[in-house]
Amino acid sequence: MAEVYYDFSAQPAEAPLPDGYSVHQGNWRNYGNNSGLTPLTSNGNDVLSIPADFSEGFFQVTVRARDADNTKYASLRFRYQDDDNHWLFQWRASDGNARFVKIVNGSVTALTGASSGVSGDSTVTTLRVAINGDTITPSVGGNVVTGIIETSTDLNSATGTHFRVEDQGYALMSVTNDANASGGGGVDPEPDPDPDPELTPDAPLPALTTHTIEGFARQYTKTGKIFDNHSANVADREYWIRLYETKDWPNWPHEQYPVVAESSSDHANGAGAILLRVYEEIGQYDLTHAASWHEWQEISNLPVFDHIVTKTGAIYSDPNQSETPSRVTKDGIIYMFFHGGGVTIDGVTLQATKRIQSTNGVDFSNPIVTDIAYNPNFLSGNGHNGYQVVGDNVVESIPYTYITTGLHGGGDDQAGQAQGVWVSNDLENWNLIQIHGKRRGYLAEYPNMSDSDRFYNIYQFHSMKKEGAYYRALYSQRNPSSGGQATNAVMAELLVNESLEPVSAPHFFLEPTEGGFDDRQVGDATELEYAGKTFAFYVTRNANNFSEIGAAYVEHVPHTWEIARPLSNKNTLISLQTNGSALSSGVTSNQTLGFKTESGNGMTVLPLPANGDEALLTFNATVNPYEHDYLDIYFDFIGKDNADDINLAFGIADNVTSPSQELKVFWPAASTTSNPTRSTKMQLRSLGADTELLKYTDNYFGQSDSWRIYNDQGDESPAAKHIVGMRLVPSEKKVYMLQGSSEKRVYSTEGMIFNQAFTLFVRANLQTPQSQDSSVSLVGVRVISSNDEVVAVPSAPSITTSKTNDRVTISSSAVSGATSYKYFLDNQSNDTGVFTGLEPETTYTVYARASNALGDSAPSTIQAVTTDAAAVPNQAPIANAGSDQSVEAGVEFILDGTGSQDSDGTIVEWRWTQTAGDPVILNTSTPSQPKATSPSRTSEQTLTFQLITVDDEGEESAPSTVNVNVAAVVLSEILK
Repeated sequence: MAEVYYDFSAQPAEAPLPDGYSVHQGNWRNYGNNSGLTPLTSNGNDVLSIPADFSEGFFQVTVRARDADNTKYASLRFRYQDDDNHWLFQWRASDGNARFVKIVNGSVTALTGASSGVSGDSTVTTLRVAINGDTITPSVGGNVVTGIIETSTDLNSATGTHFRVEDQGYALMSVTNDANASGGGGVDPEPDPDPDPELTPDAPLPALTTHTIEGFARQYTKTGKIFDNHSANVADREYWIRLYETKDWPNWPHEQYPVVAESSSDHANGAGAILLRVYEEIGQYDLTHAASWHEWQEISNLPVFDHIVTKTGAIYSDPNQSETPSRVTKDGIIYMFFHGGGVTIDGVTLQATKRIQSTNGVDFSNPIVTDIAYNPNFLSGNGHNGYQVVGDNVVESIPYTYITTGLHGGGDDQAGQAQGVWVSNDLENWNLIQIHGKRRGYLAEYPNMSDSDRFYNIYQFHSMKKEGAYYRALYSQRNPSSGGQATNAVMAELLVNESLEPVSAPHFFLEPTEGGFDDRQVGDATELEYAGKTFAFYVTRNANNFSEIGAAYVEHVPHTWEIARPLSNKNTLISLQTNGSALSSGVTSNQTLGFKTESGNGMTVLPLPANGDEALLTFNATVNPYEHDYLDIYFDFIGKDNADDINLAFGIADNVTSPSQELKVFWPAASTTSNPTRSTKMQLRSLGADTELLKYTDNYFGQSDSWRIYNDQGDESPAAKHIVGMRLVPSEKKVYMLQGSSEKRVYSTEGMIFNQAFTLFVRANLQTPQSQDSSVSLVGVRVISSNDEVVAVPSAPSITTSKTNDRVTISSSAVSGATSYKYFLDNQSNDTGVFTGLEPETTYTVYARASNALGDSAPSTIQAVTTDAAAVPNQAPIANAGSDQSVEAGVEFILDGTGSQDSDGTIVEWRWTQTAGDPVILNTSTPSQPKATSPSRTSEQTLTFQLITVDDEGEESAPSTVNVNVAAVVLSEILK
């Protein structure tokens, strides 16, 4: 038979002994709370009969020392024939001594002992006896006690096994055994636990470097409460406030009503409703001005809204559920996504996101279930979808227009609580690109995460801001929620890479005010740029658990970011994925692999023999973890195919058939757990660590076909497939459990030897033999390395600026390696550096970044530039052509324009034009006073001249005229 495991520490209080176990002496009790099975005899022995029955193979228990001063032993009985004939392997917590005791015909022989190297109060360790032929090898804590290995044929035909405790000194946490040929089974021989003598401990690796980059971070200035609970909301709490501009809405009076705020009820009033408020621009240009806001029903009957049918403050309600709206406008159509119920897939009733449409922003119709809904019979999570947050995709390496997050399983941990990330080009067809669980990981080392239940949730990928090679992402850090309550939530941001993985230390910018309206919660912040400023609204809860909406001004201020988890220069070392047929190249199995399609995934099927023999799948390529700063090992969409009683393990080993170093995820069979019908915690196990690792992770998997009966969301299906991984950090001697792309809990690998080749494997067996074969399946495996270097973006440029009263120009120095430059002025940016249409005498913040294919540089030195004062409008000159004149014929006369004026400048040109009378020639050598000779004729006449002056800015005056009256020639004068 294959390895058999039973976990007493996972059982509830008063759990009965499992089948095959019995009390041989004394009494035992399970108190629950991971305490294990506790002996109750204060002065004497408690002995538990264990069905490990073996003569070859191994028998192992995990024990917890209850008193370091106890000089009594914890004992494994083996080769047990009766109380007068058996062997004992004993270990003592007070000093770590280990020894064999042999009892034959009642004669007790205590053999020479040796130090195991493991001791101490509350120590949890493993005691193991392995028999190969006549050689009996003891181990404590995964290490062989070499000085007391015995070779003996005494009682070698006896197979009984017990666990014995003296004076209540030890609790029994778990039992593992594998009985080989003569002991019950006909499976591959148990590996020799003696470590490979050629293995030497890993040489210490350099510590990972803490890097920093310069950039910006959010700074919120609270302005106080902006809204009470919406009057159309019959629940105590309002949920999911969102701000939208209306300029792209058809037939909407957006100049007067430029912004709306949308929200919903919070779980507590049945079907719920989508709630609307409208901002009226009355000259404030400030979204925090409460008097400018109206609930929709207060203004919906105005004539400008006569074309809109819906007049109530609750603008939409689905008969099943209506929460958490999110909207995008595309080609004149307003798409709203909201959380709804009443969706059935493959016989399972789900909560899911629905999509509705509008052409005016208020009247919505045609509800359609979006395709982020999935079949939870075959995928992780309980089918609780929804809470889709849709927006424009800003990640350059993701070739889609829109991006959204949403639930991929909800409720408690047993329901597979996780999030998915989907992308789309048309808002109708969505592709899943990522699943991540409740994030914690390395951020547990930072403030606000000291509570072990706290986690963080990135929920608005569309609102991210580019920061160098990374993106600044909003997230809510909180305790597990129930019914929509983001318990003890605070708002923060961190940097994520192109793969949407967190890389930085957190930056907290919004926290509750003690005694204030946001005393218990601040979260779900939404931001909007309007009228040159950025505003934020956020959901709160006060001390009475009522919700209100807060507001804040948003600034982006200089900030030094700590890059704690660079994950740079990713390199895929191994990738084997099922594609059209079962995996064949690059794998080895002791079974004939099958193929199936499930939930759109091609899957390789590993059959499990009905008799309980182990099925094994190994991947031929190997990897050396020691050679990498970070090593991510993923088993993609792996899981059981039914509710059969299956043990499943997958991970890495230095030798798959005879490991001395192994790290694996283990799914115990339902019959070995406290409640075989509930979802069960995945275990993380190691071999070779200083203290052999057996941890209960936060990752769950389904066990029973009755998974839907426990609550309205259920647990997980026994056939649900998971993306499960491990992130090894050899220099820190740590492993992080991954759920999808998210780090969850961290565990020590101290003592493991990673500087060698490791092989990936999947192994499984039926715990209880049955009449027909069973199976497990997976899509494939991936091994991805990354390093501890920050992305090598260009250096920051230096800048110079020039300005006028309405323009600022930014110029950048040349930076080596840069292929382009980005220029920033307050909330504007471009790639030319020229910003026009600015206000005079206004101070603007400017900077630049150099860019290349890897990302943007840190910002240049930030400068403040004040535009010039507005120029005074030029005043046109005033022309004065002088007074009218009367002259004799044939005499010289002078026109006089010196009376012309220019109040704000200088006259530079006098333009004289004759408009009446016999033409004369003007001598303009003196432009303001030209000369001419009056014409001679026998009748008098009037010469008229027009003057236009021009000032030093080219402005012309209005014309001014002057008359010169010329007398007739006297005939007598002509005859002389």
